[in-house]
Amino acid sequence: HVQEAIRIEWALQKTYETSPKEGEEWFAVLRGTSKVLISAPHATAQIREGKVKPVDAGTGALAVMLHNLAKTTVIYTTRQSPSDPNFYDDNEYKRRLAELIKELKPKLVIDLHASHWYRPYDVDFGTMNGLSMAGKQKWLRRIADFFVQAGFRDLSQDFFSASKNQPITNFVLERGITFL
Repeated sequence: HVQEAIRIEWALQKTYETSPKEGEEWFAVLRGTSKVLISAPHATAQIREGKVKPVDAGTGALAVMLHNLAKTTVIYTTRQSPSDPNFYDDNEYKRRLAELIKELKPKLVIDLHASHWYRPYDVDFGTMNGLSMAGKQKWLRRIADFFVQAGFRDLSQDFFSASKNQPITNFVLERGITFL
């Protein structure tokens, strides 16, 4: 599966900073059957406050592999985003995400992001200081246990709380879905 993920990311890398043509989609949706919805809004570069922000490399391939292996529905960017989906609400990505939430009624939405190697964690759960997981802390503990069993040792919660601007975490929470 590692080779497959590498091939997916190499293909995606060709469009990291390619703006979509007029009328062309800049994200893709892969339908799955599980009650988990995966979002990767920075799988390509994005425009935020008039500047190009870098890609969260690997998140597109991770989303596609989660679809392939766990049958999750995923939404991820495939071209440079004209509007950062994790910073602004008024864009096509968030409109499509809202449609998916309404239609699929997922039990959990996971928003994938990458981080720098020098951060003090392997995995950070951005939960809006617990708000997005209110009443579901048991889920968070179980998911954290899976990461520990897989060899991740430095887990954190809310290093990046996902509580500023218009993040996907808040967008999903406003629609009544548990978010991680």
